[in-house]
Amino acid sequence: MSKTVKQKPKLKSPPLTLKEIADVKAALKEKRGRVFKTPEEAITDLHKFVANS
Repeated sequence: MSKTVKQKPKLKSPPLTLKEIADVKAALKEKRGRVFKTPEEAITDLHKFVANS
């Protein structure tokens, strides 16, 4: 008998408000001196930064 492996559902975050996007961009620029073209880049980088710290 073969076991079926259930895939974990991918977590999708709700869309961010403009204020949240601005906060993320400001926090990243302030801490690390980097500017991101899209909020997705900033969020991805923020997640990597948090995971590494």
